[in-house]
Amino acid sequence: MRTETTFTVGCLHRGMQKIAFLCGARHWEDTEVNLLNCAKAFSEKGYDVNIFCLQNTPLYKEATAGNLTVIPIKEHRKYFDLFAAQRLIFLLEKQQITHLFIFRSSDIGISAMVKSFLKRPVDITFFLSAESGFMKRFLMRHYHFRQLDHIICSLNVQKEEICTTINRNDLKIKVIPPMVPFEENQTVWKKTEARKVLNLPERKKIFGFIATEGNDKAQQFLFSALKQLNRPDLLICLLDKTDKQVCRKRVKTNSLDDKITVLSYRKEEDLFFHAIDVFISIPSNGAFEFKMLEAISFGKQVLTDDGAGNQEILDNGTFGFLYERRNEQSLAEKMVSSGCSELAQEVVKTFLKEHGTTTFLNQAEAFLSLKK
Repeated sequence: MRTETTFTVGCLHRGMQKIAFLCGARHWEDTEVNLLNCAKAFSEKGYDVNIFCLQNTPLYKEATAGNLTVIPIKEHRKYFDLFAAQRLIFLLEKQQITHLFIFRSSDIGISAMVKSFLKRPVDITFFLSAESGFMKRFLMRHYHFRQLDHIICSLNVQKEEICTTINRNDLKIKVIPPMVPFEENQTVWKKTEARKVLNLPERKKIFGFIATEGNDKAQQFLFSALKQLNRPDLLICLLDKTDKQVCRKRVKTNSLDDKITVLSYRKEEDLFFHAIDVFISIPSNGAFEFKMLEAISFGKQVLTDDGAGNQEILDNGTFGFLYERRNEQSLAEKMVSSGCSELAQEVVKTFLKEHGTTTFLNQAEAFLSLKK
């Protein structure tokens, strides 16, 4: 993940406000990556930042490697975990935390309990990044959401979902476009050069797809769509962030060796994005993938399903194409009919400005009254 380094660090530990980022999950998904990027951004702007997370998780290791203050916690249940709440209260008091930031709905329950028992005020903010549809299955949502001081959503559809479900006039909620860290002085590869380095064919229409530990169903969905096509001019470049042999075996088992090229994961993904024509995103559970935003930042169009959140991100076709959700035939047809031209530079510049780290921080600071 690229990081923006254009901040001027102001007064260290601004106004003695101390921020803790809480994560009780072992996952390393878009939500955790977004949490880490936000923690880095606030830290670089001079805030005193702590990350409360499980030990030996990818988040713990990445945050430690990034020289952030990491404090290990124990796992907690989604609801009614009194002992975990007491431990968290102890940490908040010991570290003199003034603001608690949470990014997963599974951490709202313990945060609500903590809010009820704290002896001093701690502002709790829920950053709703990639999750969607969780409100329908969220127990005691009215009580828990009353304990939140602020809610920051990535999309308007998320805000509408919460407001419709909770139906409270005093809910402090705001939509702030999700942050896409980027480096203005990155190496810009020509598509032909990137393909040469990655040993990809120069003249084929190449779709990029990233395989992770949690998107097995998405991989199979893509394979099923590919089997319906007899187009030697199309190729999938699969960037494997899992076990390389597992992905290769899946491709071989599905007899798709001529349609899919598997690349081992690189820490720097720039080459991958520069080499492809279109990025394919197959989200699960109605959520959207942050990698779509990164693809757009590279000037690449995105092909994803027509969920409400994806429609909002792609801005009615400005940034790509939509296929009918859960319809393999629709995905196959869109792969054939979609264009492969780069996004206009002015469009990408506007996108980066709206989703830049500085823009995100300025809006968040104003909404949370962090500036002193």
